[in-house]
Amino acid sequence: MFVVNIVAARGLTQESFGQFIYLRSAVAMVDGIIGASFGNILVKKASKYRSHKLKLREFIFSIFIINFCFILVVGGLVYFFLDEILYYLFLDNSELTNLVYISIAVLLFTVFSSLAQKINIGLSNYSEMVAMSLIGLTIGLPIVLFSLKFYGTNGLMFGVAMYFLLDAVLKIFIFIKKQKIVPFGSLNDKFFENMNDVLKSSTLLVISAIISSISFWTFRSIIVNKAEEFSVVAAFDAAYQLGVIILLITGGTTSVALQMLSGDKANQAKIFRLNFAINILIALVFSSILALFANEAMSLYGPKYTQYSNLIYIVCLIAIFATINSIYNKLLISNNDLRVILYHTIVVSVICISFATFSNISDFSMLLALTFLLYYFCFFLLDSIYILRRYKKYFLEVAR
Repeated sequence: MFVVNIVAARGLTQESFGQFIYLRSAVAMVDGIIGASFGNILVKKASKYRSHKLKLREFIFSIFIINFCFILVVGGLVYFFLDEILYYLFLDNSELTNLVYISIAVLLFTVFSSLAQKINIGLSNYSEMVAMSLIGLTIGLPIVLFSLKFYGTNGLMFGVAMYFLLDAVLKIFIFIKKQKIVPFGSLNDKFFENMNDVLKSSTLLVISAIISSISFWTFRSIIVNKAEEFSVVAAFDAAYQLGVIILLITGGTTSVALQMLSGDKANQAKIFRLNFAINILIALVFSSILALFANEAMSLYGPKYTQYSNLIYIVCLIAIFATINSIYNKLLISNNDLRVILYHTIVVSVICISFATFSNISDFSMLLALTFLLYYFCFFLLDSIYILRRYKKYFLEVAR
């Protein structure tokens, strides 16, 4: 997607690119709710049921059905309240109607791709995932670029939908072939038992994810409405996507950490310290490199984006704090400290929405970047205070 964003930024006007990014962030909001709610639990359950194919198949089927139904509901709400959505969230731009509809397909395939990836992480199918990702990129990227060239922003969104469809199919194929698990079942008592188990075990995470994802969307919406244009989103996201590369690397390693933390309680402190050190080092090294070449990095999007190079420094700080928060989050989840995550999410969201609403900063791209930074910093601060008190021995042992 990084390459797609670069090509899109160069091929579209800044306003059109901003519209595309704004809608993609709406998709990311819902995907974030689903990913944070079910993703980590899916990694744990896939790892737990690895040697029990029937249980694993039934659980995977339940997860996919739950999310498919959820997306159907989202699609229905978008269809019936489209006029209101365009008016309040998209600057009353009716030209975005088709783009909004196509984004529902992007959402469906993005979610299925994410779920399949979490399953494969839980089953330790790492090398297969890399291979399938490369195949998907090789086939999918030309489709995206072709669609962008001939059909503009709508074509770009359609191409992204096809890319994630292909990515989902390939990742599902991995565990079908390797574990010989067909992710289909029937709506029997076992299905509803699994569904109840999933929803019950992830209720607090679902609430936290909803609040968090809506907050991110609200930041963007408030600032877009303040600026009365989408170009501010394009400027920030051009920089933010560069930071996302770092988060993808650390996100993959921290997902592996969750599996290890959940499966080996006896050595949890050692595993936590090791993953903490590795991921912090990765974040610091890559953030330093990105900061050193900030101007060159932004020039990838085209000459008009180099004026926003200062946003890169904010993004680097975001990447560092987000990495630490991700490690903390995995530790809390593995120990079922879900209420702490919920409380911190509520507090941080209120602080950041208030900042975005009442701040007098006139550089709206910078305001959006600072709001994101404030979000991750506040989470870092609250999580650090709690973890240093609750899991003090994890840090004291290494000091000795």
